[in-house]
Amino acid sequence: MKKNNCFNAYQFLFMLFAFLGMRTSTYATHAVGADLTYTCISANTYEVTLRFYRDCGGVAAPSNPSISIVGSSGCTSVTSSVALTLISTQEVSQVCAGTQTSCAGGNVQGTQEVVYRGQVQLPAGCDSYTISFTECDRNSSITNINSNGACIYIETVINTNLAPCNNSPQFNNLPVLYSCQGQLSQFNHGFYDVDGDSLSFSLINPKTTGGIDIPFVNGLTATNPLELQAGTTFQFNSSNGQMTFTSLANTGQVAVISVRIEEYRNGVKIGSMIRDLQMIISATCTSVPPVSGTITPSSGTVTGNLIASCGGPPLIVDFSVSDPDVSDVLTATSDISTVIAGATTSVTGTNPINIRLVIPTASAASGNYPFTITVNDGSCPNPNVQIIGYSLQITNPSPTVTINASATTICEGDPVTLTAQGANSYSWDNSVMNGTAFSPTTSGTYTVIGTATNGCTDTTSVTVTVDPSPNVQINASATSICVGDAVTLSGTGATTYNWNNGVVDGAAFTPTTTNTYTVVGTANNGCTDTEQITIDVNSLPTVIANATGTVICQGETVTLTGSGAISYSWDNGVTNGVAFTPTGNTTYTVIGTDANGCENTDQITVNFVNTAPPTATISAASNQICQGTTTLLTGVVDAANGETIAWYYNGTIIGGANSATYSASQAGSYYNIVTNSSGCTTESATENITFYPQPQAAFSTSAANFCGGTGTITITANTIAGASYAWLNNGALIGGQTQPTLSVSSPGSYQLVVTSADGCLDTSSIFAPINANFPQITVTAPANSYCVGSNLTLTANLEVGATYTWLLNGNSITSPILENNSIAINNSGTYTVEVTNSDGCTAVSNSFVVTENPLPTATISSTATSFCTGSSINLSANFIAGASYEWFLNGNSLGTPTVEDTSWSATSGGNYTVVINDGCSNTSNVINLTTLSAPAAAGNISGSDDLCYGERERYSINNVNGATYYSWSITPANAASISVGQGTNSVTVNSTNVDFQLSVVPVNVCGAGATATQNINLNNGFTCSDVAFAANQTSICEGDVVVFTNYSNSNIGFGLTQQWDFGAGASPATATGSGPHTVTYATSGLKDVTLEYVGQFGTAYYSETYTDYIRVTALASCGVAVIPVKNMENLRLYPNPTTENVVLDLGRIAADIRVDLMTVHGLLLTSKTINHEQYLDLSLKEQPSGLYLISVQIDGVQTVLKVVKE
Repeated sequence: MKKNNCFNAYQFLFMLFAFLGMRTSTYATHAVGADLTYTCISANTYEVTLRFYRDCGGVAAPSNPSISIVGSSGCTSVTSSVALTLISTQEVSQVCAGTQTSCAGGNVQGTQEVVYRGQVQLPAGCDSYTISFTECDRNSSITNINSNGACIYIETVINTNLAPCNNSPQFNNLPVLYSCQGQLSQFNHGFYDVDGDSLSFSLINPKTTGGIDIPFVNGLTATNPLELQAGTTFQFNSSNGQMTFTSLANTGQVAVISVRIEEYRNGVKIGSMIRDLQMIISATCTSVPPVSGTITPSSGTVTGNLIASCGGPPLIVDFSVSDPDVSDVLTATSDISTVIAGATTSVTGTNPINIRLVIPTASAASGNYPFTITVNDGSCPNPNVQIIGYSLQITNPSPTVTINASATTICEGDPVTLTAQGANSYSWDNSVMNGTAFSPTTSGTYTVIGTATNGCTDTTSVTVTVDPSPNVQINASATSICVGDAVTLSGTGATTYNWNNGVVDGAAFTPTTTNTYTVVGTANNGCTDTEQITIDVNSLPTVIANATGTVICQGETVTLTGSGAISYSWDNGVTNGVAFTPTGNTTYTVIGTDANGCENTDQITVNFVNTAPPTATISAASNQICQGTTTLLTGVVDAANGETIAWYYNGTIIGGANSATYSASQAGSYYNIVTNSSGCTTESATENITFYPQPQAAFSTSAANFCGGTGTITITANTIAGASYAWLNNGALIGGQTQPTLSVSSPGSYQLVVTSADGCLDTSSIFAPINANFPQITVTAPANSYCVGSNLTLTANLEVGATYTWLLNGNSITSPILENNSIAINNSGTYTVEVTNSDGCTAVSNSFVVTENPLPTATISSTATSFCTGSSINLSANFIAGASYEWFLNGNSLGTPTVEDTSWSATSGGNYTVVINDGCSNTSNVINLTTLSAPAAAGNISGSDDLCYGERERYSINNVNGATYYSWSITPANAASISVGQGTNSVTVNSTNVDFQLSVVPVNVCGAGATATQNINLNNGFTCSDVAFAANQTSICEGDVVVFTNYSNSNIGFGLTQQWDFGAGASPATATGSGPHTVTYATSGLKDVTLEYVGQFGTAYYSETYTDYIRVTALASCGVAVIPVKNMENLRLYPNPTTENVVLDLGRIAADIRVDLMTVHGLLLTSKTINHEQYLDLSLKEQPSGLYLISVQIDGVQTVLKVVKE
C-alpha cells in the first residue's frame, strides 16, 4: 500500500466506529476469533489446544478457561469440563515492524494470540464427543451479525469409533485479516492434517453459547457474509477453505465468518470443528493489494491453484507476485515446510517478487498437499496481506527408466533393438518402436520417455554409433570359361576376404560346373560387405567328322564336313564342305568351335580304291498309271562279277528290293545304286511315277421300288468331270445309254460303269428294284379331348419294319422312328402320321382332331390359421355348379366326393386341400391349420431374492411351451418397477426400499399357465455399502415426471457430495444432493442414470450407473397398442399399460360387437354387446395388477387383445 493513503489502525477504527454509530467504549469487548485443536496421546486421551485471539484494546483474556466435553452415540449422554492451562501469549497484529499497538500501550489496534492447553481423558463408552469453548463477549463493532451480548462459541467433534486416536487438522494462518475497501482480498487457513485425512469446508452462521446460531443482518448470510462490490460474489472453496472477495467500496466493515471443517477418512466422516474468523475492512484505505501472477513448476502441470507433479527430483515452483503500488516492498512466506518436510521457501526481488518453493517429492506419499502463500505489501501501519491457498498433488513413485540396447556400435545396414525398461509404456524419438529392431543409417542419440501406470514419466537416452561398411567388388579373370579352363577371383574394397566353395582370394582354380561364388569382405572396423559373381562353365561341343563316302574309287571326289559346332578347321589342307580328290588312304582330323569359343575334335578315315565304278541305269514301263495298279522299273547289274543293286523310293532304301527290276505301286521318285566288288558305287538316274485317281461309280435313285407296281425309277450317277458312263442290266451292257442318268420301269439288276478322263474306270454296286405295296394306316384314340395337365395317346396300326413320322396341323412333331406307331400328346389340333414301309413306299393316315379341356378353379380359404383345442375353423372352397368336392387332411381323404360340397369344418390341425372335379380334376391350395393349447405352468423364477435398496436385478424363467406372452407383476405395485422385458421371459426389475413379490404368468390366446412367484427382500445393511437409488417409475411417456430416491448406504456419505446425471433429454440434466429429485424427460429412448459420491477435490469415491434404466416412449405412440386384425383395421386399445380404465377404440364399425374382459385364466369379468359405438370404456380399477385379455367378436371374426394393469 502507499503509505500516504492509509490511516493508522486507531484512526481507521475510530472512523469506522463513528460511521457505524458506535462508541469507542466498545473496546471493552475483546473476542476476535478462536480455534480448538487436539492431538491424540493414547486411547481416549487427547491433548487439546485452544488458540484465542483478542483485541488488545478490550478486556483481558481469561486466565484458565474451561472446555466442555459432551459424549454421545452408543452411550448415555455424559458431560464434563476441563480447565486449560495458559501456555503462551504473543502479539500477532497485522502491523509493520516497530509499530506500537494497543497490545504494547500504543494507539494502533493490536491483536493478541493466547494459547491454552490441557490433557483430556474422554469418558468411556461413547463413540462421539463434542469438545466446545465459549467466551463472552464478541466485539460490538461487528457489522454483519447481531453481536449484542453474543459470545464466541467454537467446537470440535471426535469420533473414537470410526477413527480411534485421530489427530485434528492444524492451522498455520491467523483467523484475522485486515483489508481495504473495494479491493480484492484473499484468505486461506493454511490447514494441514498429520494423518493425511481429507477436509471439507463449509460456511455456517457464527454461534453463541450452546452452539446457537447468531443471525446475520442487512440481508447477509453465512455464504455471503460481507457487503460486496456490485457484480461480484463471495467465492468460497469447500475443498481448501479459500476465501476470495471484493468488498463494497467506501464502506467499512467488521465481519465475523464461521467455518465448519469436516474431516473424512476413505470417504467416511470421522470428525469436525468450527473456526471463528474476523475480517476488518477499512473504509478510507484506497491502496491496491498485491496481485499473484504466473505459476511455473519445474515439472508437472498447473490447473488453477492445483499443481500436479510426479515424485522424483526436487520440484521447484516459482510464483510471481506484483503490487500496483510500485513503492511497496513485498515480502512473502509459505507454510509448505509444515506440509512436506524439507521443503524450503525463498523470495527474490522487492516489487515484483519471485517466490520459489523447493519441494522434495521423491519420498512423499501420493496425495494432495494443501499449502498457502502469504504476501505482505509492507504498507504501514497495517500492511495489506493476501493469503492464497494452493494444492500440490504428488503422484509416486516415478519410474526409473533404463535402456537395454542389443548393441551400441553397429555397422551400416545392421539392425539394432532398443528396449526400455522400468515403466509401463514408452515413447521414443526418431520413430523408434520399443523392442523392435531397426537399421539406423548414421550415428545418433535416441531418447525414450517411459510412463508408469500412475502417469509419471522418466527420460533417458542411449547413443548408437554406426560404422561405415566396406564396398566390396570382385575382379574375375573371366566370367565365362570352358570345361577344364582355370579362373582367378579377387576381392577389392576391404581388408580381408573370405570366399565360399573353397576359393582362395587371388588363386586360380578350375571349376567343373557353372556356379555362383560369394565373398565376404571385412574392413579394419570389423564391418563387412558381401558380393557375388557367377562363373559360367560351358561344356565342350560334340564334334562329328562327316564324309560323303569313306571308300573313294578312281576318279571320284569326297567332301568332308564337321557338325556339332559353328566353325571347323581340318588338317591335310581340307576345307570344310569343299570336295577334293584323295590320293590314298588318309585319316582326317577336324577341330570344331562353338558359340562360347569352346573346342573339340573328331576324326574320319577315307580309303582310296584304284578301281573304275560300275554302271547304273533305270527305265519304267510307264510313268503314269491308275491308282491301284503297278508299273515295272528295270535296272542293270552284273551279278556274275560281284555287283549288287539296291532300290530307293523318295531317297529311302526299299528293304528287300535287290533284283534288277522293281514293281512300283506308289507315286514318287525312284532310283537304284549299283555297287561292285571293290565297294565302288554308282547311282542311277531318277524315274518319277505319277498315279491317276480311281473314279467312284456311285448313284442315287428316285425310289427304292415300284410302289403299287407302276411308275418309273430314275437312277442318277454322281457327277465326275470328264468321265464317260455306261449302264448294265443283269450284267449286260444297255446299248445307247451313255448319260449319267437312266430311267427304268421294270424290275432288274442295274449297274453303273464310269471311266475317268485318265482312262481309269470303276463299276458300281447293283440296284435291284421290285414291285411293292403302299402301307395302309389308320389313327385311333380312346377320346378326342383331354384335360389341361394330362395327355391323350394316339395309335396307328403297326407296319413291321416301317418308320412313323407324326404331324400336328401338317408340321412334323417327331423324326421318322422305326415302328413308332403311338404318341402321347398334350396339345390340341389335327394329328396325322406319315408311314414308310420296308419297301420304301410312303402313305399318310387319316386326320384326327383333338381338343384340350380347362381344369376347374380350386381355391380354399379359412377364417384363421390357428385355433384353440376343442374349437373349429370353417374352410370354404369356390363354387362350381355340378362339380364334386373331395376334402383331404394331410393327403388323406376325409370322405367320398360330394356334389357342390364347398365347405368343411376343421376340428384338428394339419394341411387341408380339396379336389374339385367337373370332368377335369384340380387340387386346391394348401391351408395349414394349427391347434393351440394354453401354455404349460411357469417354472421357477431365476434371480436374487435379496436386494439392496434401489438395486436392479434381472429375473427370468425358462421358456414355457406354447406361451406367446409373459405377464410380470409386482405386489405391492409401487414397491418396484419393470423397465425392460415385459412380455418376454426375462425382465429387469428396479427395486425401491420395500419388500415385494414378483409374479409371472405365461399366456397365449387359448389361456394362461400356472403362475410362478418369488418373494424379494430389501435391505440396506453392511453388505450394501455402495451406491443405490430407484425411480418411482421406469417406463414413461415423453413429458412424464420421474422421482429419483437415493437408497445408498448411509455409511458412505460423510463429507461427500452426491452428483446426479439423469441422461439425455432430462430436465434437469444433473442435480446435486441426496434428493429426492423430480425429473422430466423430453425425448424418447433408453436413458442411463448415474449417481456419484464426490470428494472435496472432485474425486468420485463411489458411483453407480443404471444402463437403459428409464424407458421413455415417444408421445405419438405412447400408451397406444395398435392391433391390425381382419375387418378390424381401426381397432386400438389405450392406455396400455393402465392403472384404472382402458379405452377400446372400435373405429365406428357398423355391426354387432361383443367385447369380453377376462383374466389370463379365461375367467369372464365383463361382457358387453354394442353397435355403432366407437369407444368402449372398460374398468380395471378394482382388479389386481397383472395381464388381462379382451376378446372382440365382429361378424364371427374374433381377436384377443392384451392389456396390462399396473
